[in-house]
Amino acid sequence: MRRAHRREGGVLLALFTSLLCVSVTLFFLILPGFMKEVFQVSDEESALTGKAYYLILGVDDAATGGADRTDMIGVLGIHFETKKTVFISIPRDLMVPDPASESAPSPTATGSAVQSQPTVKINGLYKKHGIRALQKTIESLLHISIARYAVIDYEVFEYLGDLLGPVKVNILTTLEYEDTQQNLKIHFEPGLQALNGKQLLLYIRFRNDHLGDLGRIQRQKEVLLTLLQSLKTKKDTLTLNRLIQDVLGKIETNFDAIDLLSLWGYADALGHVAFLNFPYLINAKGEIEVSSEKIWRVCEELAKMEPVQEPYAPQMVLINAWNDNAYQFSIVEYNLWSSQSIRPFIIEKRLVHEAVKKLASTRDLLVFLVKDADKQKEITERYQRVYPKRPFLAVFPEIGAVFSLKDYLSVVDALMKAKAAFPFPADALIIRTQP
Repeated sequence: MRRAHRREGGVLLALFTSLLCVSVTLFFLILPGFMKEVFQVSDEESALTGKAYYLILGVDDAATGGADRTDMIGVLGIHFETKKTVFISIPRDLMVPDPASESAPSPTATGSAVQSQPTVKINGLYKKHGIRALQKTIESLLHISIARYAVIDYEVFEYLGDLLGPVKVNILTTLEYEDTQQNLKIHFEPGLQALNGKQLLLYIRFRNDHLGDLGRIQRQKEVLLTLLQSLKTKKDTLTLNRLIQDVLGKIETNFDAIDLLSLWGYADALGHVAFLNFPYLINAKGEIEVSSEKIWRVCEELAKMEPVQEPYAPQMVLINAWNDNAYQFSIVEYNLWSSQSIRPFIIEKRLVHEAVKKLASTRDLLVFLVKDADKQKEITERYQRVYPKRPFLAVFPEIGAVFSLKDYLSVVDALMKAKAAFPFPADALIIRTQP
């Protein structure tokens, strides 16, 4: 199924992988609580000090030929005294120096060293070069030392579903998908369903609805919480011991039992985790690469275990209303806005709409969704920084206005029908109508 969604919008990529990491990390921190009941390790024995960073990988479809690339890559940082917790996800398609090449430079290096250095996508390192090569690349990238790692196969859900199931889930809408190349067929009807392990795995893999990966992650979190409740009812040591041994057999890790038990006391910190944004750029080839100008901030945030507070920035949605080449539009616009340190949410697929054609055939349309004059001024100034010579029409959607409330709602309706998810409410829609 991943092949059907191989190319995500550039701006969405970091968000989706961050959400995917939540599910895998949550499972990773839930497991030690049940191990504690079996091994009877005291709090004193499992105490940790200082801070540590953990590499967490999620592997999907590991049993199918050539498909066992990392579906998500994340680093979890925990400060054991303050219980500050940070998490950063690394884009799966990030280009990094090829470890097979001699004298590979730092992934954050600049200049001719990087230009002449062969690069590969980071999600292929684990399969081709092993966990150590991936770990070294990430350590060099983020300037941290990784204490432990865990590689989790999503098929562990199938095992848990059979052991603890049937698992009851409330399916809100029809879920249907078929991929003949992968011999994969998913079909679920709405309503309360009791799923066995195989069905549960299909359910958490589905991401072909209008919410895409967002919907998939919500379903994963729902299933994890349901499994957790079921697990809490299994009080006998025999069942817990079987569970631990079997699940650990499906996880590649250098954690030992004491390491895992020690983390249990910090599982509650996940509810207050600070998510860090990985700084990246899209180059002229359409490849994702590290932003060497901004990576230092992330390194500082990881070291301090807290995000650097940034000033308020209005949420702007940038809509393509002219370019039939969605991929080209997303790359060009992303780089234009990033050059001014501004990141709007980009809807790359072209919107064809009569109200937009009529009003903005020779100029862009700035639709303010806030009446705050200062915010409107700031949004306008940001637009002019990116397009200093580009004419525009700034409007607020009111009844009887040149761009009415009805026009605005019809645009939103068109976006929803096109399955173009975007932050709502935003501060403004910026509709790009001409090259």
